Amino acid sequence: MKISLLGVPFNSDGTTPEEENPAKVLRNTGLTTLLKSKGHSVTDYGDIAIPKPEG
Repeated sequence: MKISLLGVPFNSDGTTPEEENPAKVLRNTGLTTLLKSKGHSVTDYGDIAIPKPEG
């Protein structure tokens, strides 16, 4: 199976620094390594850069 991972930082009110990044959690817990060890093709496209909100 081909799996793509793309990080999209977000939070509920659009302010920093309390951004969440589910893709980062998946990377840090070793899920991508586990999926690869099971024969899956995993491509990590990194994180999308989100500009800081204004006002």
